[in-house]
Amino acid sequence: MSTTVLPTLDSQQDASKFIAQCGFMYRDESQISKSLLCPICSEPWIEPLVASFCGHLFCSKCIHTWIKHIPTCPVDRSPLTPSRLTQPPKILNQLVEELFVVCSLGCGWEGRRDEWKDHLERYCAEAGTSAQVEEKTKAENEDERWKKVVREVAGLKKEAKDYVATIEMWKDKVEKLQLELRKALEAAPVEAETEHRSSSSTSSSSDHSNLPAHRATCDFCRCHIHGTRYKCLKCPDLDSCQTCFGSIALHHPIHDFVPIRDPADVTVISLPEWKIDHPRVSCNHCGSSVVGPRFKCTLCADYDLCHLCFALPRPPHPLSHPMTRYVHPQR
Repeated sequence: MSTTVLPTLDSQQDASKFIAQCGFMYRDESQISKSLLCPICSEPWIEPLVASFCGHLFCSKCIHTWIKHIPTCPVDRSPLTPSRLTQPPKILNQLVEELFVVCSLGCGWEGRRDEWKDHLERYCAEAGTSAQVEEKTKAENEDERWKKVVREVAGLKKEAKDYVATIEMWKDKVEKLQLELRKALEAAPVEAETEHRSSSSTSSSSDHSNLPAHRATCDFCRCHIHGTRYKCLKCPDLDSCQTCFGSIALHHPIHDFVPIRDPADVTVISLPEWKIDHPRVSCNHCGSSVVGPRFKCTLCADYDLCHLCFALPRPPHPLSHPMTRYVHPQR
């Protein structure tokens, strides 16, 4: 009985070289666990190595090429050198070697990955000389690589397009909310002033006759103060009437106020720090020399406010910028 002699590769070295150039064609790539994939090439490990300090696994060729140019772990960016690469447990190498592959030469063979080399050397009917194999697989390998790159680029373009659409959607919503907030802030003082003046005009004839009159005007409704006067302890000249004081947390937050019922008591309310001069320091809002507490922005290079401008109902500087308060001049 005659036997058919199948063409073989020239040597064991030719088969190893062919596998290194061609790679493996897996029977069902979608069923391969992602935990068996190299983070660099996105293929199942080949001769895996593990980073001893973080536990991430890579193909030996992939990780050595990577750290040659970038000496960090591709996953967590921690420092990585060849001396920190070790062999993983044998069970991990066995998991990838047991994956089923098909012969990339088209003979129809299927089997375990670690059996393909023996198939190429002894049984594959499509295997020719090493030169023929290299020439055939090199073109196929390059073609597959380009197809994979094209698929990845197309996916990235789609993701980028989705991100841009999402950003534009949120941008429109943010602009709409900013506009509504701006309108609300502009309308709030006008409504408060109108309401206060209307209530003051109806009750002034009956109420003000029995209330003490102060030599001060409310800084929020611009009406003459009768009854209890509320004076800010941090600002040298900021007062509120009793009606506006009910919403003082909205108009003038943070600062404390003292109630003055008798107009004669106002002379005792004075802080020494209001008279301290800060040489060569000007307020960036009003342009005046800073006298009294100085407020310096911790984010801007050279931005100062006097305590009068800092106490304005509408802040002249972004509220997100922290301000440092200086009572005494700084060298």
